[in-house]
Amino acid sequence: MLTWDETEAIACLEVLPEKDEEYQTWYCFTVTQASLTLTLTIEPYTGDVRFCLNCDSLPQPIVEFVLYDCPKIRYVQDQVGHRRDYLEFATTTCGGAYTSRWDDQLLRRGVRLSVKPQLSIQLF
Repeated sequence: MLTWDETEAIACLEVLPEKDEEYQTWYCFTVTQASLTLTLTIEPYTGDVRFCLNCDSLPQPIVEFVLYDCPKIRYVQDQVGHRRDYLEFATTTCGGAYTSRWDDQLLRRGVRLSVKPQLSIQLF
């Protein structure tokens, strides 16, 4: 099960999520900046976190991936240098379209997501 705080995600992303009101099995945050739209779906019980970054002028997503079994999301308020707030996602497994075919080649990295001053997705 994922450890996270919904209010911290709201503070960082500056949007309210759409959510499964009855069972609270998923939360979907949609952030739009200029022609970019980020859809972040968090499933607390499975720990799966889905990222999808689209551009209005492109038919396919620019970036789309899932962190499976993410143990924790934390909100970081970085005061050093440029002030930048971000969500940091710890991960044990990261997969994409070929997860089942390439299980031994899974990317094992964390993800940092910020929306100010612009949308940014970084692996660390």
